[in-house]
Amino acid sequence: MMTKQLRQTESPVRREGRTYRVDGEIRVRGRRYDVLEQLGTRLRPRLLVDDPVLRQLYVALILPNDSSTVQHLRVLRRLPPHADVPHIIDYARQGRETIILLRWVKGIDLGQYFDMVKRKKAMAPIPYESLRLVRGLGHSLWQFHKHAQLIHGDLKPTNLIITRKVSRLVMIDFGSAWPIETTRYRIEGDGISVVYAAPEQQTEETPPDARADQFSATLILYQLLTGTIPFAGLGGQAGRAGFRSEFAGSLTPPSEITPAVQMLPRRIRSALDVLVQRGLAFDPDQRYPTTSAWLDAMKAVQQEMETERLRPGSCISSWQKFVDGLVGFIFERSQQ
Repeated sequence: MMTKQLRQTESPVRREGRTYRVDGEIRVRGRRYDVLEQLGTRLRPRLLVDDPVLRQLYVALILPNDSSTVQHLRVLRRLPPHADVPHIIDYARQGRETIILLRWVKGIDLGQYFDMVKRKKAMAPIPYESLRLVRGLGHSLWQFHKHAQLIHGDLKPTNLIITRKVSRLVMIDFGSAWPIETTRYRIEGDGISVVYAAPEQQTEETPPDARADQFSATLILYQLLTGTIPFAGLGGQAGRAGFRSEFAGSLTPPSEITPAVQMLPRRIRSALDVLVQRGLAFDPDQRYPTTSAWLDAMKAVQQEMETERLRPGSCISSWQKFVDGLVGFIFERSQQ
C-alpha cells in the first residue's frame, strides 16, 4: 500500500468554498499533489488531492498493478472527451501500485441523497426532474456505448454524483466497466451491486451488453420516482434463477405507488409505467433494443410532460435550488 508523506506543518488549503487540512502528499511523475481527504476505503483508496500550482482539485485512485487495473486504465483512456464524466488527468505506475488522477466532480452521491430523502431530510424530485436526470444519464451512456464502445456495468447510487446548478447525474466510478469487444472475456474488476446489476450480469447464461446499463439506470429511475427498490427490494437479484419464477411479471408500476405520479394525466403516467416496466424486464431481449431507442422513449414521455406544462416554470427549478443548497450545506457542515 502506498504511504502518504505527512507534512503536518502545511498551511490549510481553501478550495471550492471549503477549508481543508493538508494530510500528506503523493507524487505522480514527479509532480506533487497535497492529500486533503480520504474518499474511499483502506481496501480501495480514493483520495481528494490538490495541485498547489494550478489550485485545482482531483481524485487520486490508488490501485494494485494487476489485470483489473489494466482494464480500468483502458476504459478511462477510451472515455469520450465530450462526455460528462471525470476524465483521466494523468497516471503513473509506482512499485506495486498505479496512481490515477481524475477530474473531481463537486456534488453529493445519489446514495447519500436517497438516504436523506428516506429520513425526510431532503426533498424528493418531481416526476419531471426524475426523468430529466435519468435521460441525461442515458445520454452519457449513449456516448459510452456508441462512441467509446464501453459498458459501465456497475451503475448504482454511490457511483453517481448529483451536481450543483442545473443538477445532473455524473458517473464517477468505472472500476467494473469493460470494452464491448471483450464482453465474453472481461475481468470482473471491482465487482457489482447485486441489487442494481441486471440479471444477466449475475448469471453466465447471456453475455451482458449495453442493455445491462439500461436495466440499472431504469432501476435508479424507479427509485427516484417511488423512493423504493422494485421486486420487494431485490432489484436485479429478482431475475436470478432462484427468484425469477416468483417475481416475473410482479413489478408494481410507479403509478400505483407514488402520489406525484398518480396525479399525472392518464396517458403520461401510463407511458411512464411502460417505460419503467420495459427497462426492468428480466430478459434483455424484452427491453429497448438499443440505447438510442431507450432515449427516444424517455424523450417522448418528457415531451408529453412539457406539453401538459408539467415542466418546472424556470430553468432552475425549486428542486434544483434545494439540491444546490443541500450540496453547499453538506460541504460547510463537513468542516465543523
